[in-house]
Amino acid sequence: MTFAIHKVDVGIHPLRMTTTSLGILVMDSTQSTVYLIDDYGIKTALTSLNFPVWARILNGKIYIADVEDKSVSVWDTSGKLLGKVNIYRPQMLKIYKGKIYVSSGKTLYELSDDLRILKKWKFSSSSVYFYFDENKLIYLNYWQWDASPDVEIVDLNTGTVIERLELGLERPLRFIKWKDYYVFLGYKTGDVVFVKNGEILWKVNLPPFSYDMIALGDRIFISNLLKKGLYSLDPIKKTVEKIDLPYCISDMAVKDSKIIAAAIYDNLALLLKDGEITGKCSCSYPVMVNFWNGYAVALCSSEGSVCFMKAW
Repeated sequence: MTFAIHKVDVGIHPLRMTTTSLGILVMDSTQSTVYLIDDYGIKTALTSLNFPVWARILNGKIYIADVEDKSVSVWDTSGKLLGKVNIYRPQMLKIYKGKIYVSSGKTLYELSDDLRILKKWKFSSSSVYFYFDENKLIYLNYWQWDASPDVEIVDLNTGTVIERLELGLERPLRFIKWKDYYVFLGYKTGDVVFVKNGEILWKVNLPPFSYDMIALGDRIFISNLLKKGLYSLDPIKKTVEKIDLPYCISDMAVKDSKIIAAAIYDNLALLLKDGEITGKCSCSYPVMVNFWNGYAVALCSSEGSVCFMKAW
């Protein structure tokens, strides 16, 4: 079934989006613009930027990492600049428990909502892949060398590194928490590692270039950039099942029992349930997908639009 509700034109070749309570933030780095949109259209366009790479919303304000301006800035939703702090080539920006976290090479900063630097960490390698679990920050050393750990874990209360994990991963890319397991995915070799209390309890060898990982119920789903379909892992039974689909899947997102998946080479955004395709949206080069306000949404980079599919 093809059931694209509609598309909102935004930018020329946007490459990133984040979903927020106020709308969807779309970053068009080459056009030096961040857009705030909803399903009706563009609400705000922030243009006094250089090369914005990530944007998020906290307390009704927009925070932007601008790699070429070498800064993190904060704006109101009308487009007024409220403040700025110099950070050398910020790469990833995330919000967690009222604070802003920004990566810059091997350094990660914790900022207050008024952009004061509260903490700073130096890790073993450069990475934009870091995650959170309760009071912990999980940093994946994507560009790690032989002597460095795959994962470094920080206690956010004390600011100290409390654990370093050697997991045998090459290019650690994704992390999720599943029940009381930490689950890590290595991109280059496709290894999935289940860790509990610092010990590896299960390791799965999937094909190289496994890309995204989500949890749904008692299963974990893995996409692959070169292999069609999805891999379904059952950590309880320790089994792996291949879900046949006629597409290679890159980005994925999950909500309730539904999955939205980007079939990036086939220019499609797919809505899946129980391993079956329940909807499609023609989307020229879908680089990111997510759920927002009852919609499954896909960022169609080549055509400069966001596709909205009614998910419920």
